[in-house]
Amino acid sequence: MVLKRLLWVWTPHPHQYAYRSMRTTKMQLAHLIHEVEHNRNHYFQVSLPKKSGIGNQLHYRPHRTLLVLVDFSKAFDSIDHRVLSLLLANIPGVNCRRWLRNFLFGRYAKTRVGHRNSDRRPMLRGVPQGSVLGPYLFSLYVHPLLNLLNSFAGVTADMYADDLSIIVKGHSREDAIPTANMVLQKLHAWSQENGLAINPSKCEAAWFTLSTHTESDYDREGRWPLVVAGCQIPVMTMGHRELRSFSAWISIHD
Repeated sequence: MVLKRLLWVWTPHPHQYAYRSMRTTKMQLAHLIHEVEHNRNHYFQVSLPKKSGIGNQLHYRPHRTLLVLVDFSKAFDSIDHRVLSLLLANIPGVNCRRWLRNFLFGRYAKTRVGHRNSDRRPMLRGVPQGSVLGPYLFSLYVHPLLNLLNSFAGVTADMYADDLSIIVKGHSREDAIPTANMVLQKLHAWSQENGLAINPSKCEAAWFTLSTHTESDYDREGRWPLVVAGCQIPVMTMGHRELRSFSAWISIHD
């Protein structure tokens, strides 16, 4: 009941999936496939030398898509209450804001080993997991991050709960990966400022192209590395055949 009333006054970011009506896993996957196919059908012109060696000739090439999957370590437990308190100012209504602060702040925790209890410690981070309002408060917390990432040209960022996916549109690897690295630098800086920790070992990336054997795809990670939080992310290549199989799998399980 409280959550329904809160959704009347503040709605999570449209690129935030999970814990919301009509924002399922399949919807996010469908959005990803739509972005990849849309980019493949969006052509750009490139001037290349003629085979005769005399003059240039215009060619049409489809855009490519780079998908970066970012993992946060214990995101729900890392939310800084001081930052969240400032963000609560975006919620209309004095009583509503006061109720949310009373719900979140002033909590204590202690541990028990055998028959001995530790001293109480104030809970200065995290939202109550298992509660209905926990995901809502997390959505409020990452709302500025989604605004930041989606402000870059050719970049679309979505979140399913605390899992972040970044889609970068580009002409080639040498065009898309520098853009992605710039976005990941902004993401890393925002995460440090707001108390979230990126787990590079669980971050992955995929390069969607028409063919896994096209000439521009021979520039692999060694030449154009993708880096987040000082660590290189592995990039796999997915051609049209792999994407069709992936789309068919989603249709079967729909």
